[in-house]
Amino acid sequence: MSGETKPELSGFLLLYKQVGPGSQSLLRGVKRLVNTKRVGHAGTLDPFASGLLPVAVGKATRLVDTIHAFPKTYEATLRLGIATDTEDLEGRITATSAVPSLSTADVESALATFLGEQEQQPPRYSAVRTGGKRSYEHARSGIPVDPPRRTVHIHALRLLALDGPCLRFEVRCSSGTYVRSLGRDIANALGTVGHLTTLVRTAIGPLRLEQALTPEELKSHAATFGTEALILPPDVVLQDLHAVVLSAQETALLRNGVLIRRNLDLPNDTPVRGYDEGAILGLVRCAEGGLAPHLLLK
Repeated sequence: MSGETKPELSGFLLLYKQVGPGSQSLLRGVKRLVNTKRVGHAGTLDPFASGLLPVAVGKATRLVDTIHAFPKTYEATLRLGIATDTEDLEGRITATSAVPSLSTADVESALATFLGEQEQQPPRYSAVRTGGKRSYEHARSGIPVDPPRRTVHIHALRLLALDGPCLRFEVRCSSGTYVRSLGRDIANALGTVGHLTTLVRTAIGPLRLEQALTPEELKSHAATFGTEALILPPDVVLQDLHAVVLSAQETALLRNGVLIRRNLDLPNDTPVRGYDEGAILGLVRCAEGGLAPHLLLK
């Protein structure tokens, strides 16, 4: 019937953000395609950066924090010998330095020192809050303030190419890592200064750039196949968790905040994905020989 209200779509759209537009501007295009105001992205990309931008739709917006917790993978190009105030190619040059003669072995040896947990100094041009303001607001006012250092984890870091003053590397890192600052620190470790000229996010946890569509492709595919065909199910980001199928009675109890009796032989507080009649209900957690509601999709 023409007057029927379509059911709200829920899941994830994977966008390929191109260099230039901001992450927020892409959301406006998605909102025009889907039948819900509940739309949010998982992981901002700077204007000069490109790559994977997962967009949560409908009930799946409840799982954005789950995506934020995944390690992220990037490919970056570092230009040695020139430092900028933004630590990327869009900033003002603040220093220059000679670039030493470097072999592949020299660079790989330096990269190895960044593996594991470390303290990182975020860039002054960043969204980190310092003294009640974003760091970039301080910097733009002419009174730059160094944001507080943060603990990050570099899971993997490898050299992809070395070409004169430029080197290309791939990094898999914890959420909250600034790859611009990593590039700055790599340059310092090589005895010079540097800034990023390209940055591409290729993966977030199980989500891959190869699955993503540009905004133009998204519109075209939606017109041909329907928007529903482009949305990945909400549980695509939960596949590493134990799963449990719930009865209608168990589902009703959990929705009312009641612990149900189910012994899964897992440690307390272990998150579990719960299903109700084949559809993802959300996350429940093990608690004292039962299951308690944790993050239900509403």
